[in-house]
Amino acid sequence: MKRVLTSLTVGLILGGTGGWYFGYRAADKNWEKRALTGVAVDCYDAQGNLVPDTWGEKLGGVQMSCAPGQTARVHQSKSKP
Repeated sequence: MKRVLTSLTVGLILGGTGGWYFGYRAADKNWEKRALTGVAVDCYDAQGNLVPDTWGEKLGGVQMSCAPGQTARVHQSKSKP
């Protein structure tokens, strides 16, 4: 029984360490493919008025696209003095 527990412990340690290492190496090589590529935008209607993002305000998300017919501009955060 002691051999089984020892083998199990060593196997879990080696398997976990090896899996983490090779996963880290793969992630290091492909980080650009998995990086977040979205940009927060503000949407404007045809007259140039800002369209409020009610869902973003309620849920705390960012808007990354606009409805057809709206113009998207990169979101500029309000600077603090």
